[in-house]
Amino acid sequence: MKRTKEEAEQTKKKLIDIALDTLIKEGFENVTLENVAAKAGVTRGAIYWHFNNKEDLLDYLIKSKDVESIEIMDSISKADVSPMEKIDMLISGNFPKLKTQTQMKNYARLKMDLYNYYQKYGDNRNIGKIFTKHLASFIKQAQSEGKIKSEVNVNESAYTIFCLIGGLYLRFNQQSSAYKSLQSIHGVVKNYIKQLEPGKVK
Repeated sequence: MKRTKEEAEQTKKKLIDIALDTLIKEGFENVTLENVAAKAGVTRGAIYWHFNNKEDLLDYLIKSKDVESIEIMDSISKADVSPMEKIDMLISGNFPKLKTQTQMKNYARLKMDLYNYYQKYGDNRNIGKIFTKHLASFIKQAQSEGKIKSEVNVNESAYTIFCLIGGLYLRFNQQSSAYKSLQSIHGVVKNYIKQLEPGKVK
C-alpha cells in the first residue's frame, strides 16, 4: 500500500511538471487534462483520478509550487554566498530563462492566474510575506556590509521590490515593446536595486 501511494504521488508530480511545461509553451486555453495525460503517458482515467478538471489541476500546481518556492527561499537563505548574491538569486527566481515571446507571454499569464488565485483564496502559505521577509533580511545584511545605503528602509524596499515584480507581470502585455521580455522586466528590478547601492566616490 505504501509503495502504491508513493507511486501515485510520483505520477501526480509528473503530471504537474508536464502541465506547467504545457502551460508555458501552449497557454492555459490550450491545456486540457487529456493532452497532459497523453504527454505523461497515462490514461484519461488516471489523470481524472488525480484531478477533477483543469482548474483543480491549476490549484494543485500552485500549491505544489508554493511549497517548492518556500524550500528554495530557505535554501538561498542558508547558502554560503554574499547578501547581494542572495538578493540576486531570490529575485532571479521570478524570471525563468524562456526562449520565445510566446512562452514569456504564457508565463506572464500564468503569473496573473497565480495573483488572481491569491486574490480569491488568499495567500494561505504566506508566500508574499516569506519572500519579503527573506529579502528584507538580505538587504539588511548587505546594508551592514556597506553594500546598501544606510538610509534605506529595509522593509519598505523589500515590499517595493515585491510589488514591482508583481506589477511588471500584471502589465506585461500592455507594456511597450521595450519591456515585453522577462529579461527586460528583470532589468527594471535590478536597476531599482542599483539605486539602493551607495554611489561611487569620485
